[in-house]
Amino acid sequence: MTSLLPSPVRAIPRRARKALALLVFMAGIAAGTGLYAGLDGYYVRVVSPRPPAPPADWVGGVSSVWSSPVIADGTVYVNGQGGVYALNAATGESRWTSNTHTDVLSSPVVAGGTVYIGGEEGIFALNARTGHIRWGGVGLPDFFSSPAVADGIVYVNGVAGMLALNAVTGQILWEEVTTAGDNGSPVVADGTVYAGTGDRIYALDAETGQLRWAYPTSGDEFSGSTSEFSGPVVDHGTLYIGTDVGVYALSTDHGHAGSHRR
Repeated sequence: MTSLLPSPVRAIPRRARKALALLVFMAGIAAGTGLYAGLDGYYVRVVSPRPPAPPADWVGGVSSVWSSPVIADGTVYVNGQGGVYALNAATGESRWTSNTHTDVLSSPVVAGGTVYIGGEEGIFALNARTGHIRWGGVGLPDFFSSPAVADGIVYVNGVAGMLALNAVTGQILWEEVTTAGDNGSPVVADGTVYAGTGDRIYALDAETGQLRWAYPTSGDEFSGSTSEFSGPVVDHGTLYIGTDVGVYALSTDHGHAGSHRR
């Protein structure tokens, strides 16, 4: 906030105004207000910086958080270095810590009282109340994106392919090899799994993993391939997905591009 001292200040000699400005400045430092002063024509201008940010409600003791937390039933679930953490959403107090002995990379997904998460050593399923590992280390390594859970099946998109796993046991139901590359989270809609990886956007049958269609994306000017995908969104028969070279809108029926915007 900026305020101007009233007009009587005009009568103060210039040297005196400088001394007054210095006094205001020093007083601000002594009081810890951060005020400072300067000359503005015949006025002494007193400036206060923006007010300090309000204190955080709480700061949880989790290190190296790489992806977004998820909140379910009053609990914040978040990945961290070497494991998964559950914090009280109101207080930040730890509910439990589950050591997966590997760095967990994806945002958690909570479904049916279970936390599903991907990491350097595969997919893990944890009891949402206790943090007990129900099954883990399933599938190929390096799952950087979050799983999708639908109808008792966990769908994951890894560096080397897509997997469908039984949500209760972790048993692999099907596996589809896709083009290698960074991958985005899958989404399930109307019996189809959609995801982007390598230089393709894929649509697979959710029950069998059979390929329904694959749409080639245009490459960037350096590598000639698309290397990054966002998680897709399906709305009214159209699949929307972002890449490092643009945003695509594709028909969910056949994968034909309705639009592509850079």
